Amino acid sequence: QSVSYTRVDTCSVCHGSGAQEGSSRRTCPTCKGSGVVQFSQGFFSMRQSCPDCGGQGTILERPCKACHGSGRERTKTSMTLKIPQGVRDGIVLRVPNGGDIGTNDGGYGDLYIEVHVKPHNVFQRDGADLIIEQTISYPTAVLGGVLKVKNIKKDDVKAVIPEGSAHGSVVILEGEGMPVLGKPAKHGDLKIILNIDVPKKLSGKQKELIKNLAESFEQDKNHKSFFENLFSFIA
Repeated sequence: QSVSYTRVDTCSVCHGSGAQEGSSRRTCPTCKGSGVVQFSQGFFSMRQSCPDCGGQGTILERPCKACHGSGRERTKTSMTLKIPQGVRDGIVLRVPNGGDIGTNDGGYGDLYIEVHVKPHNVFQRDGADLIIEQTISYPTAVLGGVLKVKNIKKDDVKAVIPEGSAHGSVVILEGEGMPVLGKPAKHGDLKIILNIDVPKKLSGKQKELIKNLAESFEQDKNHKSFFENLFSFIA
């Protein structure tokens, strides 16, 4: 992943010296090179950083016009960032030496990048688990079957639908989800939420067949209740 940003780097004109070409630093006349000044106030003697040299003990004869003597400038830079497998939304990645340059040869600080993951148009995510909704036919819900579903790694993953599956039930395919962050060899699960496609319009023959089937389960209250609910959908 390519990342572009702006950071503080060494001045490209003075190369970090802060001085114009041909000039140099000289001892600060205010603090005599100590970087601090001392003054008395009543019975007290106090010390503070020199206001003229900022505590450095030296001043520039002619400051660099590009960086105004700071030796640093803001520059645009880019890098290729390696995104770890299984990264989650909101996680922060640290890039050593990717931040601003320090003062007095302090080296570069670190760059912290907050990652935002775009939502997928098919899968929802719960940690390393993936969730997908899949519509199955009424006969498949009753009799069971084998369903082909999409997967984040490949298509046509086979899921076995149990007999008598209810609307909203979940079929779990272990290890078919996202890689676990920090453990790329381990994967979460793929959870398939079943939506049953109950037909809203039936032919006369189809209604008669379903009524005959319902009558065959008259002695089973659970099945009878199921078919009564079915009729409420397709009536």
